[in-house]
Amino acid sequence: MIKMYLKKFLICFFILLLFGCAKIEKMTKLDDFDVTTRAYSHHIRWAEWDDAAIFLKSTKEDTDLPDPELMKMIKVTDYSIKKTAVSEDQTRVVQIVEVQYYRNDRMIVETIREKELWEWNAEKEKWELSTGLPNFK
Repeated sequence: MIKMYLKKFLICFFILLLFGCAKIEKMTKLDDFDVTTRAYSHHIRWAEWDDAAIFLKSTKEDTDLPDPELMKMIKVTDYSIKKTAVSEDQTRVVQIVEVQYYRNDRMIVETIREKELWEWNAEKEKWELSTGLPNFK
């Protein structure tokens, strides 16, 4: 009788362990997203454009990068996340961000609202930004 209960207990334990590990994997992916977006926002705030570009999804043509001369004039004063939506399978995240900045030649603070699409690259095991750097004018 005790062997039967022990056997049922062990089966339930291993089933819970299996589902628990799947949950941990998903949490780790979202934890990676948090670390990635914190690093990205740091690079944006400090105008470290080359470092921020590392987070961009690789394309055959990297023509989407902003003009380097324009980027030298941009100073970001604030980068804040306004809304975040995670896909059901947790492989895509859409964020609405607000970026306040000024150009050295104008000295007027401007605000842009951007929609960022982040996608999980399972092969590289990292998050990549599909929508590019903020569109400064």
